[in-house]
Amino acid sequence: MNIKVKSFLVIIILSGAIFAAFARQARAEKIVFVVPIALNSATPDKAANAGDNPSSFLKRICDIIKKKTGDDVECAIVDKPNNAMLTPQNMKKYIQEIEAKHYAGLYISGNDYYQLIASGYDKLAPAAQISFKKKTTDQACLFTRAADGISDVNGLKGKTWGGSYFYMGTRFILYKNGVDQPLKRFFGKIVFEQNDYWLNMADELLAGKFDVFSGSGEEEMMGRARDKKYAAIKTLACVPFRSTHMIVFNKENLSKEKMDQLRGLLLNAHKDKDWGTFQFIFSIIQGHFVPFDEEAFKVSKEFVDMSASRGWLKEELNFIAGK
Repeated sequence: MNIKVKSFLVIIILSGAIFAAFARQARAEKIVFVVPIALNSATPDKAANAGDNPSSFLKRICDIIKKKTGDDVECAIVDKPNNAMLTPQNMKKYIQEIEAKHYAGLYISGNDYYQLIASGYDKLAPAAQISFKKKTTDQACLFTRAADGISDVNGLKGKTWGGSYFYMGTRFILYKNGVDQPLKRFFGKIVFEQNDYWLNMADELLAGKFDVFSGSGEEEMMGRARDKKYAAIKTLACVPFRSTHMIVFNKENLSKEKMDQLRGLLLNAHKDKDWGTFQFIFSIIQGHFVPFDEEAFKVSKEFVDMSASRGWLKEELNFIAGK
């Protein structure tokens, strides 16, 4: 091969490489994933950095997706007040704060997703949800001190319950166990605890501030892994009350092709070596990203609809307001 031919081939190869690089750059998109953080588990100054709060693993998801797609991907934090989903006015404000981030993806619970679409917000498309203990439903549970020897829900009659925004979840557990009374009638006393994050409630329980509290199975799993002292807490009763947390896309800010690409990355994460750091997390929670489960979603619908129709939502609002 003479020098002219070789030079021509080199030019063709370099041109192709340059063209491919420009093509990749042209296809690159700005993708913002929003992670709402409850104000009882992250203060506003912490919320400025996704690495400083309980959902820091979402920051790592963004970094991996950025590396694999070449897109400009970032995780943005939005403070989520505990009452964000309790009234139409609060929900509207919450949506405005999320949309101010020009989001393409959102990390939310199954119940929040149902409430948003039930309100008429039609921009969301499920991407994937996270399984826990190989299930796609999260549990609402009652927790007591193991040393107290309480064996069932009836043993809680007259005891002191502590909590705030898990009021409806508590009503749901009791209802499923044959008790249909406002909490102040069933329990001897109900103590308002603004910070109802599982770790805080577990510490308060062990300190004797109350006899029982309520929380989610997801939070329990992560909380118990933090300290062996929580072995002194008994999980008394649990019922499924929502589909597990999920990532949903904003259909207005992502093309179908991009949604398919991102969904594929999430669903294959547990088998992809590039997600290596997540294999440890997946092993802890005994789960991974899975397709959206319509059957599990029916659990969210039942809980949210029942909370409204049976008056539990109104009871919670009155309890929080001190009425």
